Amino acid sequence: MSDRPPSVLSAFADTESEPALRPGFTEQTLALARRSVRRRRIAGALVAAVAVLLAGSMPTVVHLASEPQRPAAPAGSPSLPDRFAAYSPLTSTVSKRPPGRAVALYTYGNYELFRTYQPLVVGADRDSYRRVDAVEQRDSSAGFPQTLLSPDGTHVLVGGKATGNTSSLTLVDLGNGHRRELRVDPPAWLVLLAWSADGRYVAYLGSPMSLNRVPDEMADSYYGRIREDTLARGVLAVLDLTTGVSTRVAGLTAVRGVSFAPDSQRLAVQADQGAWIITVDGRRERQLPIPQDRELLSSHAWSPDGALIATVPDPHGRYQLPAGSNDLDFLAVTDTAHPPPPVTVGLVLG
Repeated sequence: MSDRPPSVLSAFADTESEPALRPGFTEQTLALARRSVRRRRIAGALVAAVAVLLAGSMPTVVHLASEPQRPAAPAGSPSLPDRFAAYSPLTSTVSKRPPGRAVALYTYGNYELFRTYQPLVVGADRDSYRRVDAVEQRDSSAGFPQTLLSPDGTHVLVGGKATGNTSSLTLVDLGNGHRRELRVDPPAWLVLLAWSADGRYVAYLGSPMSLNRVPDEMADSYYGRIREDTLARGVLAVLDLTTGVSTRVAGLTAVRGVSFAPDSQRLAVQADQGAWIITVDGRRERQLPIPQDRELLSSHAWSPDGALIATVPDPHGRYQLPAGSNDLDFLAVTDTAHPPPPVTVGLVLG
């Protein structure tokens, strides 16, 4: 830094004229400028062309991304996850991403502040969760329709809306997401009861409603009464999923429990007329000696070897157990079976 004044410093400045430009400098600079412009224009055109190509191929990319992924091959030994997934708006659907066979079907969520209910299946061969959109599409203010998961976990059967007669059931294939409509004739309010081990037959109760449809704002109050009426007066039917034909079982009313035998050709039925073993075409084989204060364990009464049938206390009888528990007692179905002593358990899953 200098302590000289600016007037003194300016005396040392070069005040001579600038040197002349070298020959050809101006022409060369203009040529380089034109070349730079051309390069920028070419680069812009290439970027635009790439953008057009990407835009043109985008439907193909989205299409490929939306193709159903191949379900995992059955592992032979399905297992439950260590915990069940909670509600998520990002969970995909069975139609978009078929899960393959499932180990469980359940609903999750509530109506407290926002409607967050989801009907979900849990993959048996991998940790996957899918919304059953066929159930969501039959939703109403009374909740989701009844559903059944097939014994092998490959299909879901969806009942009708809870607010009116049902004219069809929807059979959902979890392997590919395909749906098949099964006719209910005449239309009726249904209670789905049980599915045979071979996957061919489904037992249900049907009771035509006097009103074709219950108003949504009245659905909650009507739902319980409709179900009780169907259980009391509904007609038992066996639906053959192969043919789509239902066989009505005459002479049995107030059916409270149905369970398929392991051979899928017979059913144990609990009704006001007693408990019976019938065939899938409605013929009665023989009566079961179930005490008056007991009834069939619905859906899961038969032992896997077909030798025993489980019973539980009649909920309308004098003998009551604490909520959430069942006193299982067993009946011999074959002459060689030896029933074990009664056992008290919680909720029976199968």
